[in-house]
Amino acid sequence: MAISSERVLSAGAPAYRFLVRKQLALLAIGLIHAILIWNGDILVGYAMVGLAFLPFLRCRPRTLLVVAVLGVIAFMLPHLPDFPTFTPASRPPRSATQLSAFQHGTWLQVHAQQMADLKFIYHYIAVHWWPPQLSAFCLGAAVWYSGLLKAPEKAPPRALVRAAPGVVSLAVICGSRVGILPRWRSVRPVLRPVLQFSYVLAYFGLAFAYGAGILLLLQTSRCGDGCSWWRARADVAQAII
Repeated sequence: MAISSERVLSAGAPAYRFLVRKQLALLAIGLIHAILIWNGDILVGYAMVGLAFLPFLRCRPRTLLVVAVLGVIAFMLPHLPDFPTFTPASRPPRSATQLSAFQHGTWLQVHAQQMADLKFIYHYIAVHWWPPQLSAFCLGAAVWYSGLLKAPEKAPPRALVRAAPGVVSLAVICGSRVGILPRWRSVRPVLRPVLQFSYVLAYFGLAFAYGAGILLLLQTSRCGDGCSWWRARADVAQAII
């Protein structure tokens, strides 16, 4: 969205109008997908977060970083209601109803079950999913506005290496998924915000490590023709955007 807005503004067109149309088109595609095909669609969530991000689009990188931190804090607030399908007592009957509809039901019965599940999915998106995603949007825009991606050869390699805690982040994510580290709902309420923050930070750290690794690769002389190929494809992609 940050790249698109700069290119639209450079062409003399109103960026916000273009981006609103773009997000609304994404929302329409997502709703068609969620209602008629599969209710696990993610485009609706990204379209809504994109619309919520528009007021912050032209903020300075420092302001975007503050908003990102506030989004993570909002994600950890203990007053947020829990996701209804996470209650242990509701899982067996809901799962039995879903399996019966999807295995033996007609198209209309399957569609009715998908619509019944959709409200729980959107409850999760509205309450638990959008704060860290808005933080990710703000971080991405802050990185772009900082100029780091526009001139990767000017970025100090040592600083990038220090800012790429990919190994630790990957270990935390894998450990939480396979059960080595506890799920945040299984610990005492006092420790839940700390555990939540650690897991969210791990995802951001891993994503930043990927980006830093690519920038370091672009800085090396060994990159050669391969980097030229990637730069050419990046120029084409930006031109399309």
